Amino acid sequence: MKDGYIKQVLAKYGLEYKKGDIVEKKDYDRTSLSEDKILEKYTIGESFFFRDKELWNFLKGYFEKKELWKILSLGCSRGEEVYNFSFILNEKGKKYQIIGIDASKKRIAEARQGIYKFWSVRFMNEKDKIKFFNKEKEIYYVKPEFKKNVEFKKENILEYLNSTKEKYDIITIRRVLIYFSNEKIKYILNRIYEFLDNEGILILGNGEFYPEMMELYKIFYNKNFTVWMKKTDKNLADNKKNFLDYYEKKGKKLLKKNNKERFYKKSFYKNNSKKFTENIDKENYIEIIKDLINKKEYMYAYQLISNISEESIDPLIFKYKVILEIELNLNAKNTIEKALFLNPNDEELWNIKKIIDG
Repeated sequence: MKDGYIKQVLAKYGLEYKKGDIVEKKDYDRTSLSEDKILEKYTIGESFFFRDKELWNFLKGYFEKKELWKILSLGCSRGEEVYNFSFILNEKGKKYQIIGIDASKKRIAEARQGIYKFWSVRFMNEKDKIKFFNKEKEIYYVKPEFKKNVEFKKENILEYLNSTKEKYDIITIRRVLIYFSNEKIKYILNRIYEFLDNEGILILGNGEFYPEMMELYKIFYNKNFTVWMKKTDKNLADNKKNFLDYYEKKGKKLLKKNNKERFYKKSFYKNNSKKFTENIDKENYIEIIKDLINKKEYMYAYQLISNISEESIDPLIFKYKVILEIELNLNAKNTIEKALFLNPNDEELWNIKKIIDG
C-alpha cells in the first residue's frame, strides 16, 4: 500500500519511481508520509552559494550583454542559486526578474525566508558574506535589497512548463532531470527550448548530458562548465564548432606526428562532423576517442563515436561506446550486446555486462 502511495505522489510530479530511493521501512507510516515528505526524501535538496565557481565567473561577464534579464530556476531547492543571480545582477546595476520553482513546500518556504547556516555559505569569502548577508550569531540572513524582483513558487515543474507563456534569457535545471524518465526528460528539454528567448541559455548540472540536446542547443564549454545556447537560424550553422575545433587540432597533431601530409581546413567541418571522421584513418580516430575519454570529455567523445558506430563493425568502437554510455548514465544494454556479438572473447566486455545487468 505504501509503495502504491509513493508511486502515486511521484507520478503526479512526473518523477520516476525507483524502489530504495526513499526510506520506506520504519521511518514513516502511511498517515505520516506526506506528499512533501516524499518529495524531500526522493530529491537531494543540499546546495550552497556559488556552487561551480567557474560558471558564476563566466556569467558575470555574460551579464554585460544587456540591461534587463529574466531568469527561471527549476528545482531551486532552498534558493541559493536564485540569490546568486540576484547578488551578481544587483551588483552590476542590472534590472532583473528571477523566478525559483520547486515542488517542496518546505524548501520554498526556506527560500522565501532567505535564512542560511554556515554550511550554505562555506565557500564564500568574508567580504561577500558581509556584502550580501546580515549575520546574527551563526545565522546568515539575505539582505532585503537582494530579495527584490525575486519570486519563489511551490510548483510542479511539469505543470509550470505546461502553463507558463513567459520567455526567459536563462533557464537552469541543475541536477534535477536525473529524477525523471527519459520520456519526460525529452519533453522538459523541448519545453524549455520553447520558453528560452532567442540565444537564451540553458544551464544543467556539471557533467549532465542528454543526446537529444544536440538537436536543440548550441554547446559552449570549457573544462570546468558547460552551457547550452538555444539554436536559432542565426547560430544553427555553428552548432558543433566548439568540439570540431578540438577534433581538428587533435587530428592535425596526430597526422603530423605520423608524417602524413594531410591537413584539414575549418571549412571542411563546418556543416557536418561526419565529414571529419571520413578523412581520418581508424588508428588516429581511436586515438582521438581515447584522448577525449582520458580528459573526461565524455559528451564530446560520445557525439564523435556516435557518428560512425551505426556503420561500423569494429568491436573496439562499440567497446568505447559502452564505456561512454556508462559514464553519461545512458542505457548501454544494446551497445554491450553488439560489442559482445562482434568480440565474444573479450573478458572485460563480459565483466562490464555483469555490471550493466546488475
